[in-house]
Amino acid sequence: MGRRRRAGVLFVLAGCALPLAAATPPTRIGYQGVLRNPAGTPLAGNFDMTFRLWSAQSGGDEIFLDRHLAANGQAVPVTGGLFTVEIGAGLVHDGAGPGTFLTLADVFRQVGDVWLEVQVGSEVLAPRTRLAAAPYAMNATTLEGRSSTEFLDTTAVAQVKPGKVTFDNSGNADFGVWGKGGLGGGVFEADDGSSAVVGKFAYGIDARGTSRGGTFSTLTGSGQVELALPDVGVQAYGAQWGGVFADTDSSGEVYLGAGDYGVQSFGNSAGAYIADLDSSGVAYVGFGDRGIWAKGTFAGGTFSHPDNVTHWADVSTPTRKIVGTGTVSFVQNHPYEKDKVVVYAAPEGDEVAVYTRGTARLTGGLARVELEPSFAWVANPDLGLTAHLTPRSDAALYVESLSSGTLIVRAGAGSDPDAAFDYLVYGLRLGFEDLGPVLPKEREAFLPSQAAVQAAYGGHAELRKLSPMERFKGMRGALGDTAALDLSHSRALAAAIDADRPASVAATASVVPARPSPEASPRSVVREPVALGSLSSVLVPEAVRPGDVLAIDPAQPGSLHRSAMPLDPGVAGCVADGPAGTEPHRGEALLATSGVVLCRVDASFGAIAPGDLLTTSSNPGHAARADAAAPGTVLGKAMEAWESGTGLIRVLLR
Repeated sequence: MGRRRRAGVLFVLAGCALPLAAATPPTRIGYQGVLRNPAGTPLAGNFDMTFRLWSAQSGGDEIFLDRHLAANGQAVPVTGGLFTVEIGAGLVHDGAGPGTFLTLADVFRQVGDVWLEVQVGSEVLAPRTRLAAAPYAMNATTLEGRSSTEFLDTTAVAQVKPGKVTFDNSGNADFGVWGKGGLGGGVFEADDGSSAVVGKFAYGIDARGTSRGGTFSTLTGSGQVELALPDVGVQAYGAQWGGVFADTDSSGEVYLGAGDYGVQSFGNSAGAYIADLDSSGVAYVGFGDRGIWAKGTFAGGTFSHPDNVTHWADVSTPTRKIVGTGTVSFVQNHPYEKDKVVVYAAPEGDEVAVYTRGTARLTGGLARVELEPSFAWVANPDLGLTAHLTPRSDAALYVESLSSGTLIVRAGAGSDPDAAFDYLVYGLRLGFEDLGPVLPKEREAFLPSQAAVQAAYGGHAELRKLSPMERFKGMRGALGDTAALDLSHSRALAAAIDADRPASVAATASVVPARPSPEASPRSVVREPVALGSLSSVLVPEAVRPGDVLAIDPAQPGSLHRSAMPLDPGVAGCVADGPAGTEPHRGEALLATSGVVLCRVDASFGAIAPGDLLTTSSNPGHAARADAAAPGTVLGKAMEAWESGTGLIRVLLR
């Protein structure tokens, strides 16, 4: 064929009309040229052609190549010297240079200066031609004058936005930002390495920082929560409370840092439930008629000095009701000096008894003993006084007279008129004379098990020799009594006392008060909406809840407080739900004085039936049945029944 020359012009073909919708651009380049022989005669026929893209006019890196060959059925047809071909439609290959370019789109996304080289058959034509964009195509990398790097890439390709990003969706009710990912929904990180991962597996937020894990606050700063401070899990502040936790019907509520209280909590079952992970130690606070009900495998409760040594007491251990340092004492007001009290260490017996003792001496056969003065303040002076005399020599003594203040002793006939003696005077504790030793059973009271007794020695079996059992065995031996000790009667008595033990333990082992559930909560009962009448905004210095009964506070004119005395003539009404829902109010609350309102009641003072008059009770903020209410002390009429304990019922205020 001889040497060929190419005389042609490279055209980049582009449409003349703008599309109405976005479309994917074509991935080929239209190329048209003229093929002549060395004599200038236009050629005709099918020719093998290879098109290569280079990074320079000469030399450089081979970027991309496209072969149009007879072997692959794509030889280029030439007619009258003219040919037209689409580069990118043949057999394409990545070039030998660095990088990977499998399509023309790859080339023009990454390489800014590209040169075209054409090979016809085995002859490479020269020179290479620089590919230049059509004039308006130079704006293809921008949108409204902005670079493509300024827009979000919705493919899986990672992107970096060096500047600040602000999302403002204030005009939309949906989300400002919604992120999803295999590890987390999003990661936020400061230059110092403080970071937060949002939506991380089972965590909502996994946040870390050099000073704290996270901080949440109101715009005014009146409420703030700091999470994961050094050595502190949560630290919260607020104008009224540090924190409030409640279930949806407010049958269980906890207020942290509430005014003068560290913790203030309420619940239909108990004010608080506290337990370790395996529930071997459990405490119910504010449970029914009990202030605290605590249970544990070692003890029901332990109270001690901070050093755990100076003084301590374990309550309800397996073998003892109370064990600890100090004395078991009772306290009583001094009968004459109102700024003092009397404190006595009390023994146990079939009566509540007190005692005093001492040593005295007869003089001329008579001894007038003035008893310890405080004994007369705690002992019944009219009955139950007994005296026990033990002479310190061979003498006969008798009690001539005895009062709670004086003991008179005389010597018997022929006895030493100056004999010394010890005395012990017992009396009934004043105020407890009518309390008998046998009472109706409210709870089981079994003897300690032998296993608990043995465990009390802590593996030191040698300590058993100091027990009363071993001491009495030793006494019998000292008297020459070598017969086997008969314990059949004591064992039978113990067996009778503990006869119901297995069944009682099995029956009560699982009977424990549970944390309140919506089904068990009186406030979860579906009721018709209340019909409030007159409402007033009132000053309330303490924290109150919807339904609390309020009364005029005589100590703070112009304000109200939770009623806390029966038949209070200052009763005003009940706290109504305001815009804040069922959250407690402090400082100001809505007071309902008429209409139908949910009111807190306590049936401990008598079951409540519909139509019963209600008045204030000694339980703060609760109403009770008014059996004989004086004028001005009636709160209203019950519209629902309440059998026992405390709860919320509808009441018609009047």
